[in-house]
Formats: sequence, C-alpha cells, structure tokens
Amino acid sequence: MQQISGAVSIKKPLIISIAAGQSLARLQELCGSSLPIIRVMPNLNAEVGEAISAYCCNSLVGEEMREAAVNLLRCSGEVIEIPETLFPVFDAIGGASPAFCFLFADAMTRAAVKNGMTRADAQTVVYKAIEGSIKYLRQSKEHPWELIDKVCSPGGITVEGVFALQENGFQDSIAKAVQAVIQKDLSI
Repeated sequence: MQQISGAVSIKKPLIISIAAGQSLARLQELCGSSLPIIRVMPNLNAEVGEAISAYCCNSLVGEEMREAAVNLLRCSGEVIEIPETLFPVFDAIGGASPAFCFLFADAMTRAAVKNGMTRADAQTVVYKAIEGSIKYLRQSKEHPWELIDKVCSPGGITVEGVFALQENGFQDSIAKAVQAVIQKDLSI
C-alpha cells in the first residue's frame, strides 16, 4: 500500500483488501489518503467457487461501489456483510474452518483405514457423507442437535460414537480452536 499510495491518492480508486488482520483504519493509514476501502476475508474454498466471504466498508464506499464489490465476490461463493468488530470471529469460523473440516475428514479417513478400508474408499465415503450432511443441514432448517437425534437410534451404534466424541472433548476442542484463532487474529 505504501508503494502505491502516491498513485491512489491522485486517482482515489476503490481499494478492496484481503489482507488478513488489517483493519480499515490500518489500511487507510497505509494508503496515506482518504480512500473508499472494503475489507474482505474470503476462504480457501473460493478456489472451487464455494467460499464464504465477509466484508465491511469504510464510510467513503458508496452503494454502487459496494454492489460492484459484492458482485465480484459472489463469483467465488457466498458473501455476507458484517461489522468490522466481528472479523476475528469470522476469521475463525469462516476463514480457518476449512482447515478444521479437512482435519475432521482426514481423521475419519484414517480411522477407516486403520479398520481395514482402503484410503480411496474411505475418502469417497467420508467426503460424500460430509457433503450430504451439509446439504441436509442447509435444506432442513432444523437445529443440528435435532438432526443428530434423527441419526442416533436409542441404544444404537451412532449414539455410542456421539458419546465418545463428547467424552473426549470434541465440542470443547472446537470451541478452543475457534478461540485460539480469534486471539491470534486480535494480536496481529
């Protein structure tokens, strides 16, 4: 930003930043000029057109600029506007979460391989189960626990797995991972 500050101070273009952890105020400071700035946080899934991107704007961004930026971002997935104060939370649940999902998928795959399934078959099953579960969750509009209850037959095999996850701190681990990302984001 400092290298182009002279040119942007003359032309006053809309700046769209995907620099992680850089606030609108910091970006304005780096520009050295009053410019319309949109702060965006996409995620890795943009590479396959399935991102969730959050954005916020400074007061110099007009409606036409905002709409143009949102339309651009929609080319890679869904877009939501959030207050800048929530960017650390979004970074945890939107930006970092693909890594958490990949870790979950890998753990499921490795557990299946440990129990005799080929990696290729395990990946096919795990990836499709995750994909189908997300689609079901979005379409059903039911709370996740209601859907968990639908899968858990009384005294059945799934409820044993759910209890094992809970006993071993699954939910607590997720909450701690989200909090760790937020804390790191706030320290940048």
